[in-house]
Amino acid sequence: QLAGRLGCRIPGDDAERDRRLQGLGPLAGTAAGVGVGVVAGFAWPVLRRLPASLGAMLLGGMAMAASAGPMAALGVSDPREWSTRDWVRDIVPHLVYGGVSMRTLRRLEAGRRDDGDRC
Repeated sequence: QLAGRLGCRIPGDDAERDRRLQGLGPLAGTAAGVGVGVVAGFAWPVLRRLPASLGAMLLGGMAMAASAGPMAALGVSDPREWSTRDWVRDIVPHLVYGGVSMRTLRRLEAGRRDDGDRC
């Protein structure tokens, strides 16, 4: 959808184009996760004051918005039409992402306190 709106054509025959398009979904998800991770790093002075569970939910929600938002805006998917099962299948991995991100940031901070001489 985005390529079409930008006037770009995905090259290749039908099968090749389909494979390329299928690969763009996970790539977009990775980009969303990295983007939220960057935001979390910059926001760490605020996030560190939150309980870990709240921070995990916040980061998971941000990741969910970063992935589902563009899909909804492009008309690829409409979250208003998702079933309960669809929502659960989307929420759970994003909450795991948020939890792992919070844990990683806390461990990085603890490492900085323990190893103050290292960069």
